[in-house]
Amino acid sequence: MIDEGEELDVAQSSLSPSSIVDDSSNKSAHVAFSSHPDVRTNVVFLSHPDSKFPLGDEVTASINFSNPGKKTFSLTYAGANLLSPIDDSHYIQNFTIQPLDQIVFPGQDVTVNYTFIPSDTLDPADYKLNAWIVYNSSEGRVYANTYYNNTFELVAPKFDYLSPKNILTYLILLGLTGGIVYGLSNSSILGKSKRKKRTKPNYERAKMIQETWEPQIYVPKKRNQTGSKKSAGSKKRK
Repeated sequence: MIDEGEELDVAQSSLSPSSIVDDSSNKSAHVAFSSHPDVRTNVVFLSHPDSKFPLGDEVTASINFSNPGKKTFSLTYAGANLLSPIDDSHYIQNFTIQPLDQIVFPGQDVTVNYTFIPSDTLDPADYKLNAWIVYNSSEGRVYANTYYNNTFELVAPKFDYLSPKNILTYLILLGLTGGIVYGLSNSSILGKSKRKKRTKPNYERAKMIQETWEPQIYVPKKRNQTGSKKSAGSKKRK
């Protein structure tokens, strides 16, 4: 929804007092700017036509500025604010003000782009976007149009499988997996080589040796009793 006649307060638009200067007085403008009756604005959100913006993703607002009247305007600034959907005075995020340098002659239509990034620290939910464009007339008067003032949805970011960060993660995981597989394969090869070096016991030869081997039992020799008697008799004769 576009409110062409809605006034834009400098304080509410997050413009500092020195950001917009009334060329006619060269003083800071603290007044609420209204839109020029000859100016029409509308917007298309490129890549997000459904008004669902992923958190942390860049959003480009393509602003069409139509000047069917007889005056010349100079586009000066574009900006936006993220508000609470139930309380317009509750500012959630102020987006960067983007300077513009575009002259719009009578009967001319121009398109300018304004980009902003919803913070990825926000919760996915409905919010209100207040987006505006400030311009000067050839007489030096300052005007502003609110080209978008409606609720939209911030959604969780989509997972980008081919982003540089994710590709780096894939390479790290691949390297770790390869290192683990290499270590396991090396340990398996070393274990097999050690098992091959061990000599298996020859049970058949041991059995054959056991069957053919006869135990030798030691039997003490008997003493020669005759010889002992003779020696005893000879002793008596003496």
